[in-house]
Amino acid sequence: MISQKAQQLKDQMRQERRKDSLDSGAPQYPIPSADLLDGLDFEVTQLQDCQITTIFSPSSRQGVILFIHGGAYLRSFGGMHWRFAAKLVKATGYHLVAPDYPILPKGNFLAAHQLLQALYHQLLQDYPGEEIFIAGDSAGAGLGLGLTMELRDLKQPLPKKLLLLSPYLDVTMTNPEIPAKNQEDPWLNPDSLRESGLRYAAGNDPKDFRLSPIYGAVHGLPPMMIVFGTSDVLYPDGQKFRAICAQQQISLQFFEEAGLFHVYPLFELPEAEKIWPHLVAFLQG
Repeated sequence: MISQKAQQLKDQMRQERRKDSLDSGAPQYPIPSADLLDGLDFEVTQLQDCQITTIFSPSSRQGVILFIHGGAYLRSFGGMHWRFAAKLVKATGYHLVAPDYPILPKGNFLAAHQLLQALYHQLLQDYPGEEIFIAGDSAGAGLGLGLTMELRDLKQPLPKKLLLLSPYLDVTMTNPEIPAKNQEDPWLNPDSLRESGLRYAAGNDPKDFRLSPIYGAVHGLPPMMIVFGTSDVLYPDGQKFRAICAQQQISLQFFEEAGLFHVYPLFELPEAEKIWPHLVAFLQG
């Protein structure tokens, strides 16, 4: 049984769920405010006309997390992304680099990957691959996984580990188990997700692994941790990806919380606190 706080939030999401749009109108923060980072230091630079925020603490240790936000390719950072990022920095001691990558309506996945590739190679100048971690939620988690597959195919240094929260693995949304899961999900609408995913493909193959990494090869990937709530329309594809990795003996820690919704670790919930030590141990282990 989920916590009372999670159930209340789930009920609220269900009441406010919009069938026609994923853009909730909630505030966006391309650049964080000091209160969202709870006193941590940060600086903002530019790369390919995109803002790159680096967060660090006075006691930072060697290592960096490339954090790629979700938002169905429609939205920039929300407050919950920055609060989660700040918590990661405080818990791990690593720097965290967060790109405000190109999103709809002007951006597409090719532009996003061009930026992420350039940023990753910039990080390699300061950190060896074994000191770079990639973390992301939802669409950002999918982009991070696709980026890593691309780096592997290009025979470039890979990140040490991938932390993926409710990754968006297939923008075609054709998994036959999704319609039934749609009745459970209090938040996401698969038709809207498919629409934004196809728009982000910008006329290219929506099954390109850089956008839909479930179609990419998993050999040679670094250790991964994936976290899902089971009341998430993306959960069926998460299970499918888990089976693929198990079949090929790929290192994957897969955590699922019964009855929880999309990207639940980003919220202030007892269940998020429960998973938190596992996230930190994975990144530091």
